[in-house]
Amino acid sequence: MKSFISIILIFIFFISCNDNSIYFEDAYCIENISIIDPNDGLIENKTIVIKSNKIYQIFDSNKLILSKKI
Repeated sequence: MKSFISIILIFIFFISCNDNSIYFEDAYCIENISIIDPNDGLIENKTIVIKSNKIYQIFDSNKLILSKKI
């Protein structure tokens, strides 16, 4: 029983140490901006990822965790 509990504790430790941040290589990220969409109007709290001088992706700023890598 003790070994089973030890295995579960080790598993929980590794899950808690998992880094959920996202890193975009060779890209620029602009956080917490507002976008004007021709159909929907003003959309707030967005993060835009720019790669190769083009908009690569758009995310909700509240749901995205960017990596602090340089």
